[in-house]
Amino acid sequence: MRNRRMIITISCAALATMVLVLGCVNPAQEQVLKGDNFFKQQQWDNAIAAYNKAIELSPELNTAELNTKLTEAYINRGTDYEATSDYDKAIADYMKALEMNPTISVVGLNTKLSTAYTNRGTTYEIKGDYDKAIADYSSALKMDLGFTNAYFKRGNIFLQRKDYDKAIADYTKAIETSPGYADAYYNRGDTYSKKGDNANAIADYTKTIELAPKTALTYDARGTLYANKGEYDKAIADYSKAIELDPQYIEAYNNRVDAYLNKGEIDKAIADCTKIIEINPNDATAYLNRGETYLHKGANGSAMADFTKAIGLAPRDAITYCTRGKIYQKLGDLDKAIADYSKAIELDPQYIEAYNNRVDAYLNKGEIDKAIADCTKIIEINPNDATAYLNRGETYYKKGDYDKAIADYTKAIDITPKLALAYYKRGDTYYKKRDYVKAIADYTKMIELDPKNGAAYYVRGLAYSKNVEKVKAEDDFSKARALGYQSY
Repeated sequence: MRNRRMIITISCAALATMVLVLGCVNPAQEQVLKGDNFFKQQQWDNAIAAYNKAIELSPELNTAELNTKLTEAYINRGTDYEATSDYDKAIADYMKALEMNPTISVVGLNTKLSTAYTNRGTTYEIKGDYDKAIADYSSALKMDLGFTNAYFKRGNIFLQRKDYDKAIADYTKAIETSPGYADAYYNRGDTYSKKGDNANAIADYTKTIELAPKTALTYDARGTLYANKGEYDKAIADYSKAIELDPQYIEAYNNRVDAYLNKGEIDKAIADCTKIIEINPNDATAYLNRGETYLHKGANGSAMADFTKAIGLAPRDAITYCTRGKIYQKLGDLDKAIADYSKAIELDPQYIEAYNNRVDAYLNKGEIDKAIADCTKIIEINPNDATAYLNRGETYYKKGDYDKAIADYTKAIDITPKLALAYYKRGDTYYKKRDYVKAIADYTKMIELDPKNGAAYYVRGLAYSKNVEKVKAEDDFSKARALGYQSY
């Protein structure tokens, strides 16, 4: 840091004064001489104390020359404070220097102040005191409007706070002041992405790649945006480039797995999952993902082995138990499926998917009361879940408890008035109760919501037929046939 200090040479007059007989030097002048000596030795505290003491003893000594010495001592001490990360004291000294000499421009004091404010802002940011951090970054910019780093760091806080427009504005200023700033392009692209502006995000990621072509993260980010647009070939090319640059980049492998699956290239997806396991053999998620990929191929045995391995590595992961339960259920082993769903629920009592899957398993076993109990638990977890009421209503229907089924279907409709299936199911229940008028009303509502549903026309035709409205019944049967409904 010494090359940054402003060390002034003691003037010839001052040196001559030092050799004067002490009796010819008054106390104020003696303090100046001491200050000059301390300055030469870079003892800034002592120099500042001596100069201030001289002015206190003899105010007329506050000349331009002494003011300059004192100003430079504050600046140099501020530099030392900054070097030890004592930004509060550094800023105080820099501000004191400006106060003493507002027109000073020596050694870029404004830049020094901007740096100190920015560094202190970074300290506040690390502590999580974002308001103070923003204030310091803003103060840095008041001292030096071209201070790129302050724009960038303030933009990062705005991004974290999801104040995307302000973040973009700051990153844009950072780019204007430093056109080759790759990180500013990347972060602005990230912000555009979070705003859903994929076109600008891709443009910024592309610019980042031009400026820093060896950064795997940028290729991965751009690949994800291409994947979101359904441009899987471009996505795979970017993920592959990210992997080429960083062969251990697991996220890029995972993203390429998804792209391969969307293209139907299941074997390539499995190969990538296997590569992830080679990189980290103890990654339970990797086995879980490969197991799910095997499911896409219909390789249930291999999927089962991977899920079991994942459970061995992460025995408290509810998702893995739930997923393995689905395989057991698909294979017809309902007891093992229920055991896995129950374990998932034990690990995560709010895991609605596990409850729903266990409902299906209980129904397949004919254990209707247990299925109803699980449906009720789902409703307790989320009283506004229309699907939960729909499912419990269907369970009551299977039990023959039609009134409770109708009550649940009605509740589902209250929560989601355009839930077509709820009208269909309630119509079926009214039909079972031989209340054909209400059944017709519900089927009609179903048709309004889903006019191309041939089954709805068919069941309404049945209701019309039971209600002795033969012409309407035949008309509905005809419409059902026209829509391709042939299951009657």
